[in-house]
Amino acid sequence: MGQEKSKLFNGLNLLQTGVNNFKYMYTIENFSLRSEKTGEKIISSIFLIGGKERSEWCLHIYPNGATEENKGYVSVYLVLKKPDKAKAKCRFSILNDKEEEKNVCDCKEAYEFDRNNVNYGLGFSKFVKRDLLLDKSNGLLTNDKLTILCEAEITDLKYENSIPY
Repeated sequence: MGQEKSKLFNGLNLLQTGVNNFKYMYTIENFSLRSEKTGEKIISSIFLIGGKERSEWCLHIYPNGATEENKGYVSVYLVLKKPDKAKAKCRFSILNDKEEEKNVCDCKEAYEFDRNNVNYGLGFSKFVKRDLLLDKSNGLLTNDKLTILCEAEITDLKYENSIPY
């Protein structure tokens, strides 16, 4: 999946805004043509955050909802890959063609990520209604591209079964 150059990020997809703070932009091209069924996900590239104590993250995006309960919605989650546990809060939004944030969803409380737990992601099962997204008059898709912005603040990292970098 190609990424267009962004003025907001100087052409990059990841912007580290502090030792444990970041903004990650992920674009899905030809969104209206995606054929994922409910429960099928798109996984972003893994990205590294931090200085001495680094962590690895990715996004899980379900174009047609993560479960039958949220079918017809796009579900988005921030997922911890390394270390074993972390604590973070995040915010998701859609960037329109003017790079304005739309459909902002904010996780107010810090979440305890645990890779040993099946549900170790933080996000929104009903991030945006698919019909609303596909309606061109809303301006959420630019040239049929969905651009999701994830901003996060990591407040704690725990290395139990893995060795820090």
